[in-house]
Amino acid sequence: MKKLLTLDIVLVFILFVWGSLVRTHGAGLACPDWPLCHGKIIPPMDTLVLLEWGHRLIAAIVGFLTLGIGIKIFSSEEYRKKSGIWAGIALPLLILQVILGALTVKQLLHPHFVTVHVAVGTLFFSCLIIMLLKISDAHYVMRPSENVIPSAIVRGIWFMVALIFAQLILGTLVSSSHAGLACPDFPTCLGQWIPPLIGTVAYHFFHRLIAYVILAAMVGLWLISKSVEDPKFKTSVKVLLILTFLQLGLGISNVLFKLPLLVSVAHLAVATALFSMALVTAYKITYARLS
Repeated sequence: MKKLLTLDIVLVFILFVWGSLVRTHGAGLACPDWPLCHGKIIPPMDTLVLLEWGHRLIAAIVGFLTLGIGIKIFSSEEYRKKSGIWAGIALPLLILQVILGALTVKQLLHPHFVTVHVAVGTLFFSCLIIMLLKISDAHYVMRPSENVIPSAIVRGIWFMVALIFAQLILGTLVSSSHAGLACPDFPTCLGQWIPPLIGTVAYHFFHRLIAYVILAAMVGLWLISKSVEDPKFKTSVKVLLILTFLQLGLGISNVLFKLPLLVSVAHLAVATALFSMALVTAYKITYARLS
């Protein structure tokens, strides 16, 4: 089960990154119909069709794999006790995600449909991660000298998870609305520290603003984490901080170098990795135990 869930999580991560490739290449409507592509299961291929068709293929593999995992969980009392609730959430999210995928194509990639599609996909991704953590009984191990984990740390990390999730969704809105260069300069926006918050400029500006909040919160979390002796937890927080700086650097590079393809895809990949790492860290610190 652990191997199946790990494979599913990796495939969903690849699906997110592949989706970024589809968006950056403008291939979202390379298959203008659904569920077929140009009326065929395997259409004539060119680069754009291959990108969109490949995205659908990976999504189909994820769907069938998740269905198999769900059946296995509900048929086992042990797995059902540990992850039955989360599997029960993941499967409806999967169905909703399929429906949203079809609507996204039929609505000609309307930014709001694209954004909701990614939001539901991220929630589905989160369910898979939590299912794996529960089945693996993952947790940090505290030393006897640490009687309790400071509640500020637990609340702070879950706040980070929520904040990074919001930033992921807002970033999708920025990308799908073609607002990546709505503020073409840095650190100002249209030559101003606070530009007119209208349309795509507002999307882009608030995306920057939340990035600064995440950075400040992550630095604060790193400082607070010094009160916990668990070296694995400290390492996790350091990795989160490094990913945050990397993500900020990629975001700035997107503006300065006018959305280079590789940087844009890396920006999405690191954002997903940052969210995943924050979620795992939050879960493991919440269920930390004494050694």
